[in-house]
Amino acid sequence: MAEPLDTAPASFDALYRESARDLHAYVRTLLHDEASAEDVTALAFERAYRRRKTFDIRRGSQRAWLFGIARNAALDELRRRRRIAPLDGRRLVGRPRRLDQAKHARTVFVRAARVGAARS
Repeated sequence: MAEPLDTAPASFDALYRESARDLHAYVRTLLHDEASAEDVTALAFERAYRRRKTFDIRRGSQRAWLFGIARNAALDELRRRRRIAPLDGRRLVGRPRRLDQAKHARTVFVRAARVGAARS
């Protein structure tokens, strides 16, 4: 039988104190956004607390389990960002750069054609 995470509040508190700073730094590197990293870090700890009875020591350490939850929460946030279009025309995170480069090349070509036509 899998060993659940010690459900005592003191045990989870210790896991939080030992992992919070590193977990936040990890999430921040995934999201490149401080505010979102704070939200996702809090969400990861909330999910871990709610699912603490599903922890299985045979699959890894509590810290690794927690980082896996955080990674999944960060990926959820990145997927959410892709579904939201920017209102000010800024580039979306995760948008393929090739589309931006193709659009830029087309703009340069059109402007060069206009300059050439104006000189004729």
